[in-house]
Amino acid sequence: MIKLSIALPAVILFLLLTGCSALPLFDASETTLTTLGPQAWIDAPVSGQTLHLSSAPFEVVVHGNAASGVTGVELSVNGQVLAKTNPPNGSEPFTYIVFDWTPPAPGTYQLSARAQAGELYGSPAQVEVIVVVEDSGEAPSFPLSPTLAVESEHAGCQYTALVNLFCRSGPGRIYPDLDDFVANQIAPVVGILADQSHVQVLGPNFGAACFVPLGADFGQLSGDCNDLPMVTAPPPPTFTPSPTPEPLATSTPRPTSTPVPPQCSDRADNDGDGRTDLADRECRDADDNDEANR
Repeated sequence: MIKLSIALPAVILFLLLTGCSALPLFDASETTLTTLGPQAWIDAPVSGQTLHLSSAPFEVVVHGNAASGVTGVELSVNGQVLAKTNPPNGSEPFTYIVFDWTPPAPGTYQLSARAQAGELYGSPAQVEVIVVVEDSGEAPSFPLSPTLAVESEHAGCQYTALVNLFCRSGPGRIYPDLDDFVANQIAPVVGILADQSHVQVLGPNFGAACFVPLGADFGQLSGDCNDLPMVTAPPPPTFTPSPTPEPLATSTPRPTSTPVPPQCSDRADNDGDGRTDLADRECRDADDNDEANR
């Protein structure tokens, strides 16, 4: 069962907080979303989250962005499209949609969302969640990195985003986004890559460990950031290519022969008496195949 709602007040609040304009989001590849076509990302739930079936329906929060304007947002579960909606105010560069989703049974589900701009669809954003029957009364669990154990030792080191950007599960555009920053938003730092290109932070919205880029174009550190623990990037996600369909075999049509008409209707003088077809007295009818004298 799926039910969706349009969070228009949230969009208005977001625009006011960001200077009354929907700013383009940046990612670690130094490429703006507006140059990549329509983009979508799932804010909630986060990948790896455990959901208790007794708490359904669950809110699936999706953002969409396109320079030419988002004309639609589509939600799929396990490859099946469950809902598609158009932004309430027509085509806008930034939109925010909330879907209500009720899983039919416990299990592992892959949620996928993609944005549409005109006839063009963007690449899907995906998260995987686990739905269980047991209700322990605890809040849903989040997969946290082992490096979070050192958070208290470096609570004074903070990351400040200089632009809107994604916080991803790894350092680069190929990794799925787990959270996002708006300009001047701050989050605690828990580790840094050896090449110092990215730091691992606690996402400002959901608290999940994720990577953000360092640099004058993205974000900077402040506070006590000496001796940050080194973290390693997770393996890049693997994608299974779709098989290329084989072309269908085509048969060569056989040549057809043209039927030969009977002599008494072939417009020829077959017996050489100067008369053709039914003008020849030897032809009984048009189907007669003997024009010769009898």
